[in-house]
Amino acid sequence: VDRFDGSVVGRAGAGLLWIALGPRPEEDAVEAVEELRGALDPFPCVVLDAPQQVRGQIDVWGTSNGPAMGLMRRVKAAFDPARVCNPGVFVGDI
Repeated sequence: VDRFDGSVVGRAGAGLLWIALGPRPEEDAVEAVEELRGALDPFPCVVLDAPQQVRGQIDVWGTSNGPAMGLMRRVKAAFDPARVCNPGVFVGDI
């Protein structure tokens, strides 16, 4: 995190960390997110807030290609076959 001029806040009781990165150009932000995800793998890394240009270039949930995606898509299809309930809002554009 220091390498990206960021800060970390953790809550041991909840088992969560929040990482805030300093201001940077769009392409550097995308690279920083991908590098942090690689360093934190296999732990999930969700992007909570980012400019729209950055959000458009990354998977904000970080799990679109994970093994659970097939199950999540089947559950969504079973309960919302017409895709009318918040389409595209959840992981993997579900």
